[in-house]
Amino acid sequence: MRFTKIRFDGHEVELRWREGGDNTRRKTEEISKDTPKQGFDAALQALVPEILSFLELPASYADNFLIRSVAIKYDDEGERRGVVVSATKELTKSNSPLNINTPVLKEPKDTEQAEAGANFSSLAFAQLIEDLITEALRYLEGHRADVLPFLAPEPEAEAADAH
Repeated sequence: MRFTKIRFDGHEVELRWREGGDNTRRKTEEISKDTPKQGFDAALQALVPEILSFLELPASYADNFLIRSVAIKYDDEGERRGVVVSATKELTKSNSPLNINTPVLKEPKDTEQAEAGANFSSLAFAQLIEDLITEALRYLEGHRADVLPFLAPEPEAEAADAH
């Protein structure tokens, strides 16, 4: 499974992924209003310092700066990723946010490429993407903040079953 999009706008989670090999591929999408556990959004927001640095914006710009989605594309060998991060920044003089998309940030092949810059992400950024993918997998497995009480067995029903 390879994620191609991970998005959370505060109300809805959208996950897209593909599976398969060279001859057959399947693309799947899940959109859900189930609130993710706090770690999901934390993994998205952990990207903020790296994105601000890449965009050459001051750290103070982080106020009201929210990562909303990550789009992922894989190279022909399927080993390295190119990532586009979308964010919003609330503005005091507008009732609409500023929407920001990064250029494609390519995973470096090695430390030398990572240090060279020029649209290569840092090794730390690559690890943050791995952490986000882990949270997306957990979400698909059902790790969500919303636990519906009617799905849990009633205490009286459990006691009756014990007799």
